Amino acid sequence: MISPIIWAKSGLDEPSSPFIRGKTERPLRITFHTSSFTDASPEDTRTIEILRQFCSLPEIEALGTAAGSLPHIKIGTLNQADNFIPYAISGQNMIAGIPGSPSDWQKTATQLLGQPAPTHPESQARLTDLLLAQAHSSLHRDIFITLSPRLLGNRTKASICDANPRSPAEAAKILGLFLRSRNLYTTGAVTFDRGMFYWALVRQRLPHMWRYFSGCMSVACCRFD
Repeated sequence: MISPIIWAKSGLDEPSSPFIRGKTERPLRITFHTSSFTDASPEDTRTIEILRQFCSLPEIEALGTAAGSLPHIKIGTLNQADNFIPYAISGQNMIAGIPGSPSDWQKTATQLLGQPAPTHPESQARLTDLLLAQAHSSLHRDIFITLSPRLLGNRTKASICDANPRSPAEAAKILGLFLRSRNLYTTGAVTFDRGMFYWALVRQRLPHMWRYFSGCMSVACCRFD
């Protein structure tokens, strides 16, 4: 079953979904959960590299969760006396907060992610996964690209579903559909028109039909001669 996407509602004068076309349109906002890519498979690594190639398009607005080529979300110091979790975006003069105290989020992480005791080595990593997803949501972003099994395995749960956690392969399908909805048919440095894109796609998907197709073309050419 395909999990529905909960499109962000920023409150700005823009469509709730980036797929809506018209006088007012908005980009697709994606966030790379960078720290979760450490043990990515070769296939996932390649998919992530392809996704990153599209980040320069004006139709795509991308962030990361660790220092790199993209601006990234930085979770601030957790103060048990506060009733929020501070975070910022690198390179921007903006500080925001996730509502709720650190202890509240620790409990939430335990309930949702099966987090071990706070002293366990995995405890901070699991809490950080949840907080990054929350920061992504509070920024009204669309797709949280992650390989964290804790997030992907609980994507329908409260406090996680709004982040729309998706694997790189799932995110690639969404991004591809979005670009085609904008009549953008591009791969890396090569741009196709609509007809050439689907011609190449059919040829890749049905390689054994091309002998038959060539035969049909030969017959058609003979008739026109």
